[in-house]
Amino acid sequence: MTNDSPIRWRDIARWVFAGVVGWLLGVLFFIHMPEFIPDIGGLGVGLLVNAFLSGIVIGAIQWISLKRTLPRPASWIFATGLGFLIAIVLFFKLTSLDIESTLLTSIILGLILGLSIGLLQTVSWHRHRGRVRWWTTSTVLGTIAGFLVVLLIESWPLLSQLVPSDGLIFLIVPALMNSLTGLALRYHMQLRPSVPY
Repeated sequence: MTNDSPIRWRDIARWVFAGVVGWLLGVLFFIHMPEFIPDIGGLGVGLLVNAFLSGIVIGAIQWISLKRTLPRPASWIFATGLGFLIAIVLFFKLTSLDIESTLLTSIILGLILGLSIGLLQTVSWHRHRGRVRWWTTSTVLGTIAGFLVVLLIESWPLLSQLVPSDGLIFLIVPALMNSLTGLALRYHMQLRPSVPY
């Protein structure tokens, strides 16, 4: 993926792989870092710092696969960190609502995660490369699809016995989200191949 070349299928595969690895490491960081980041006076500051740093991990690993297309990492990594922080805050607000429908909860979680990260990443793309069509939409749709696939696996007795669903969400959601954003990026680059970036 060079600055002026179209996105190839192996670039999309690299992007999907980086997304899954980034999310796995970011979530592991989020789960295990509270031991090391103290909460200041019970205000939740430790959780916020932890969420932001976890997003930074995700964004940094994603950027590795984008570095030839998006050469300056700071805004991408910051946008992903801030988007993850916003998503975590909204997740905690959502859990206090006590929604009984798991289908509705899955859709809302996908919408929250996709919008918070997708919008901020779109701003980063726009600053460096111009408008990337469908980035936010593909992020939202991929995230919702990921949550719905996990819900389907968990609710279908045969699949739930064959596939352990404990960590499945951290594989399926980023894989589908990054697949759709990779296709959106490929589509965008094919529309504007002659425009120098």
